[in-house]
Amino acid sequence: MHTSRIAALGLLAVPALALGACGSSGSSDKDKVTSIITSVAKDPSKYCGNLSKASLAKAGGTARCAAAMNTSGPGDPNPKIHSVDVSGDKASVKLTDKDGNQTIQFVKEDGNWKVLAQ
Repeated sequence: MHTSRIAALGLLAVPALALGACGSSGSSDKDKVTSIITSVAKDPSKYCGNLSKASLAKAGGTARCAAAMNTSGPGDPNPKIHSVDVSGDKASVKLTDKDGNQTIQFVKEDGNWKVLAQ
């Protein structure tokens, strides 16, 4: 299965979002998580800057992440978000993009939402 750019980094260990959480300071956590999804979908170069520290380390660091994103093929600029569930410092987004149904996990780090690649 070809993975989307949003989920691609979760598979970097098996070759296969500096922006932080987007939105105004008054945005809800759901809005911030959704904003990351749509921002990365429109500009995949923002993916690495939206990864959790652990996910970025698993990917081999910023340079390796950026190189992988350059070779992973085009993303889907219009993913359909079905649900956003926030519980404390964790969030889960269910969506459908050109690669099918996906669930993207997030974790709050230093006050910002970050993608938790699996």
